Amino acid sequence: MISLPQLDAVRAADAVRARIVAGLAQVGCADVRADRAGRMLYSTDASLFQIDPLCAVVVRDIDEAIRVVQWCAGEGIAILPRGGGTSLNGQSVNEAVVLDLGAYCRRVLSIDQERGRAWVEPGVVLDKFNADLAPLGWMFAPDPATSS
Repeated sequence: MISLPQLDAVRAADAVRARIVAGLAQVGCADVRADRAGRMLYSTDASLFQIDPLCAVVVRDIDEAIRVVQWCAGEGIAILPRGGGTSLNGQSVNEAVVLDLGAYCRRVLSIDQERGRAWVEPGVVLDKFNADLAPLGWMFAPDPATSS
């Protein structure tokens, strides 16, 4: 059974989420997940931790991610960028606006052979990156048991 103070806390959290969703909509975010089921998808990673985020924003591109970061910074709201959510130590869960960069921001933008550097979007997974490096005879270490 839920007590009155717990119910008040839930209502207050819902009001904060509604304000965040409205603000993110104003800056052009289309995929904001603030419902309980949507938040639960982002409340865990490969660690033992489970923390309910304020909401999750599945950004379509880096420009949208920048708008989210700028809006949240202006509002004093914590953000948590997240790639694959494969953290083993809880780094990809927190009470924050989660930026899901793994869904769409997955491109390898350039590879500079001369300097041994690459420019990639934050959602690139290791297997994709190494597939792009293979024609050059390169690979990016480490070589974990699970990489995708």
